[in-house]
Amino acid sequence: MRMTWRLTSAAFAVATALVSHTASAQTEDTAVNRAGGMVGAVAGLGIGTCTGCGAGFGFGVEGGYTFGFHLYVGANFTYELGKVNSWLFEPQVGYDLALFGDLPILLRPYVGLGYESFSIGSAASGSCANSGDPTLCQSLLNSVSTSFGGFVISPGALATYAITPHIYAGADLRFDIGTASGFGGVTINILAAGGYRF
Repeated sequence: MRMTWRLTSAAFAVATALVSHTASAQTEDTAVNRAGGMVGAVAGLGIGTCTGCGAGFGFGVEGGYTFGFHLYVGANFTYELGKVNSWLFEPQVGYDLALFGDLPILLRPYVGLGYESFSIGSAASGSCANSGDPTLCQSLLNSVSTSFGGFVISPGALATYAITPHIYAGADLRFDIGTASGFGGVTINILAAGGYRF
């Protein structure tokens, strides 16, 4: 009887340890701020504050890796269509936060530093007369064959909801602060985001 009790107790202890270890592993594997890579896409509205910029439609791709201590390192490429067309490439550094307990919501404040190139779209020609600075606007149109751009710093925040442990959707708010001549203003990007974590 004593032997049976000991065997039963030992089996129960082993089973409890296995269940506890499995639950712990599952918690780590499914945590929204766990270590691992990600690839995704963004699309939405970009509102420029520079003269004649107006609003445009932006879309792009992003990817990166989150380390075990929640530091995110990645990159983003965005293309924007509007009165002023542009493309932006920048490395980004952020920090992944799970602020809502068991809810599968991730908040990632980040900052990017990269390069943005501009070209004047044909739609801009009709808006020069109505712009705040038609002289500057027209001079930019006259230099349409010239490639111009500058460095950009982009603070922002990404908020995502994990639909599954690997698939997420959310929103990205990013402020592109430019240095290019005539385009030194801020572009406010309000983007939908989605992708895959692995």
